[in-house]
Amino acid sequence: NAFSEENVIKEEKKEVSTVEKTNEEENDIFQLDEIVVTGTRVEKLLRESPGNINLVSKEEVELTSSRNVGEIISSVTSVDVGKRGTLGREQSILIRGVSSEGTLILLDGVPLNGSLFGGIDFSSLNLDNVERIEVLRGPASSLYGANAIGGAINVITKSKVSKPEINFSGNYGTFNTQDYKLSFESKFDKLSLNFGGSYKHSDGERENSKYDSYNINGTLYCNFSELNSLKVNFGGFRSDGGSPGKIILPKLDDKQRQ
Repeated sequence: NAFSEENVIKEEKKEVSTVEKTNEEENDIFQLDEIVVTGTRVEKLLRESPGNINLVSKEEVELTSSRNVGEIISSVTSVDVGKRGTLGREQSILIRGVSSEGTLILLDGVPLNGSLFGGIDFSSLNLDNVERIEVLRGPASSLYGANAIGGAINVITKSKVSKPEINFSGNYGTFNTQDYKLSFESKFDKLSLNFGGSYKHSDGERENSKYDSYNINGTLYCNFSELNSLKVNFGGFRSDGGSPGKIILPKLDDKQRQ
């Protein structure tokens, strides 16, 4: 009887340990690795990409208070973003000390750099329709050509829509600064539509520094099959701003803040 009771106790302990192990397995959370395309021009897991890539995720884009691509990537290591003047003025970028002319800017893999100077004004790249941003730090000329001496930045827009959504947001600040954003997402069978628009206005810190900008952008995405899809980007941007001049030796009637 003592031997039988001992076996029963061992079996009970075994069952308890099995249940505890099962509960531990159920509580395990597995984080799937992000897929990037900038480092090799084909889809690869982020940890397997040969290049030094920083990813600004979809969640970061949605939660950020940044107004454009230049502002949100300024927090990435080895990336410096400079602004010349007041709100709406040109923004330039340096990756590891290489000027903006040596940094390739891509929109869904399509180069945006100008043919004359090679740079791009980051203040015109709003976040209204951006899903994520991949920042490749370091030379990438073997993949993208001479414009990628310092690195490459790939702005990837939204594609598939899981459910229809309409979002509106607005901000108000000093100097009558206003920022309004509207986004619309919808799906029609295999066709997905993403549309975004924004308006910004500010009276400016100084006289003749008023700023207005209008931006619309969107994507049409059609998934014909698992191997075939079509994506079309469209958009427009317009800005009007004053030039207040130098702070040194200013006019007496200029409104200034240093």
